[in-house]
Amino acid sequence: MNSQFRLLGVAWYRQEDYDRCRAMFIDGEVLPFSYMDWKNQVERFRERCVSQGIGVIQAYIDPDLFPDWCVANGCNADADGRDTFASDLAGRVMMERSRLRD
Repeated sequence: MNSQFRLLGVAWYRQEDYDRCRAMFIDGEVLPFSYMDWKNQVERFRERCVSQGIGVIQAYIDPDLFPDWCVANGCNADADGRDTFASDLAGRVMMERSRLRD
């Protein structure tokens, strides 16, 4: 049995922030138009991950804070920036999990 726990950070949105996030992203048009369409899509993705033994961390993007995070981390407010943000959170969770096990 593989004891290695895999974790994936995924950009996540609150319903009340979704339209603002889409509007501020450089590539906002690539996201589903409605929150419910996005939510259905991301839930299917999460189910596929879980079925493959991959945990999913919901990396909530706050439209008031994300632009500053992007500047501080040399990212754009686009898919790459969202992925970096989510991966960073997943990495911090994994480090904390490892620290607590030691």
